[in-house]
Amino acid sequence: MFEKSILKSSYINRSLKYECHCGIDAPLMIAWTDAKPRRRFYGCEMYKMQGYQKRSHFVWLDEKMNPRVKEVLLSFLQNLNDEKQKVKDYIRKDEEIKMKMKLLKKHLKLNWMITIVVLIAYVISTMMKYDRSNMFRLCVITCLAYVGSVVFLFVTLLV
Repeated sequence: MFEKSILKSSYINRSLKYECHCGIDAPLMIAWTDAKPRRRFYGCEMYKMQGYQKRSHFVWLDEKMNPRVKEVLLSFLQNLNDEKQKVKDYIRKDEEIKMKMKLLKKHLKLNWMITIVVLIAYVISTMMKYDRSNMFRLCVITCLAYVGSVVFLFVTLLV
């Protein structure tokens, strides 16, 4: 059968009340253990402090389950938990992919920026080989191209 516990807790509904033998309210609770899945009971609020062995603190609202019904219910709960885990895994993988895409976009922008700077440097160096009379103008153009490239690089990396 199922040895691993799916959920070991109780759900408390405080709107429906029942009074325990000790005089304290016993709200309707739902057991979520492998032994008693989804079985409703009225449980004294003191039973956790005094121990689970105190049978006088429990009044079962539901009858005992047929073993086959319990097996099917546990199977459904296990499948539900498996599907929830798959969804969490898909969400985590999706976030990882989004982060990788963001990083790749930054790398792509950086590569384009480097390509533009190299191309500008190549054009300027080619121009300098053939036209030495306008050296000052070329230096100004080179500086402006470099500054523009650096500004473009920072703007694209920040966006």
